[in-house]
This record gives sequence, structure tokens and C-alpha cells, in this order.
Amino acid sequence: MKIIRYLSKKKPFLRSKWLILSLIVLLILTGFKTSANSDFPFKVNDTFEWQVTNSNPNITIAWYNSSFQLIGKVLISNNSRINLTITAINESNMASPVTGKITIGNLTTEAAMSEIAGALVLSIYPWYPGLLAYPNWTYQENQAKTAANGQYLRGTLTISNITYQYGSTSRKAIKFLYQQDPNLGNQNTTLIYDISTGVLLEGFTELKFTEYYVLGLRLEKNPYFAKSAVGSGFTLLIPIFSAVLLLLTLFVHRKRQSSP
Repeated sequence: MKIIRYLSKKKPFLRSKWLILSLIVLLILTGFKTSANSDFPFKVNDTFEWQVTNSNPNITIAWYNSSFQLIGKVLISNNSRINLTITAINESNMASPVTGKITIGNLTTEAAMSEIAGALVLSIYPWYPGLLAYPNWTYQENQAKTAANGQYLRGTLTISNITYQYGSTSRKAIKFLYQQDPNLGNQNTTLIYDISTGVLLEGFTELKFTEYYVLGLRLEKNPYFAKSAVGSGFTLLIPIFSAVLLLLTLFVHRKRQSSP
């Protein structure tokens, strides 16, 4: 408080210098915040929502945990929601980096991402990316290729980088398109992930063993990027506003210095 009173009452020049320094720091911090990109974005209590776009409401899915214990039988209807809240993270585990509380159909349970991926067949055994994949795409591509060349789920895999339209915004995405060898089975799976975060933007999977299973889903809500271009655009404008304010302050300060 003494410093502030000293600068405001007795040293107007230093007061301007102090303000300019503060604005420079603000500019640096806001620019860093909007440009930084963490390799591991997931945090405990992050919440997500996907809309079910395709399902077979005539069948139930047997949900088993990692110990192969039956948790329950899930009935999924079209246009229902899948909700997930992260409850634990393991940054060193690229195969299954998060555990979360998931609500799908009539079931609510806590499960590791590998368990969720296996239960919903958002996977190519033994590759289980699921709803939230660790965004190390060299690792994910290698695991997917190994799985698609495996003994039981051998098939055709195409991996491509695409631009995905999420609401009114465009996201850089990676697409995994898999078709099982018809001599071995009939799994058909497409998974599209946001490159910067690893969030599943859209998925479709189908197979028939004794009954026809199909699941289509599309991301509705997530804590990392906006569905509307307005929100994301405003965030990007923060450094610009800071720069304009800094230049305006410098202009006013110089004008005062030049005044008689």
C-alpha cells in the first residue's frame, strides 16, 4: 500500500512506468495461456457429454469390469446421452490414462478408460482408446496398427488427418477407420479424435456375434474447446486487447510528456 500511494501521489512518471510494466506482463501471460498446449490435458472433475446417434434398442450390453465381473446389463436408446466425469488420472499410462464415472443408458459405474472402450467396442482389441485417448498420436497409431494386424482382429486400417466441424468451429482431428477381415469377423469401427486433446469427437462401431450391436455417438460438451466460434474467438482476442491497451497507454504517456 505504501508503494502504491508513493507512486500515485509523488511520482507520476514512475506510476506510468509501473502501469506499462504491468500491461507487458499481462500481455505475456495471456499470450502464453492461449498458445500453450499440454500433451496431457485431462484433469480430475473434467466432465464430458456425448449424444447417442445410433444404437440397437432391442438388445442389452453385458458390462464387465477389469476383473471380468458382470457389473450390469445396459440398454442404450437413440438420442440418449453418455456422461463422463474424470475421477482419477494416470499420466504415465498411455493405454488407459483416466478413470471416470460414466452414465450410459440405465447404468452408472466408475471404470478405467480401457474398460469403457472394451465394453462399448470403441476399440480394436487389444487397443482401447475409448472416449478419451492419450494425445500421443505416434503411440496411438502404432498400437492401432499392431491391433489391426493381430491374429484375431486382423483387418484393414486407414488413419488420416482431417478437419472436423464441431458446431461452428473447425478442429484438427485424426480418424481411425477399421474394417475387420470378413474371414475372421464383421467388426466395423470409425473413431475420430481431437488432435490437441484426445477427446472423441465422433465414433461409430458395429459387429454381429449372436446379435447385432451398433453404437454411434457424437461429442456434445467438453471443458477444453467451445462448440461456438464466438467463445473461442474471444479467448484468442485477449492478447490483442492487451496489446491495444498497452499502445494506447504509451501514446497518452508520450503526449503528456510533450505537453508544455
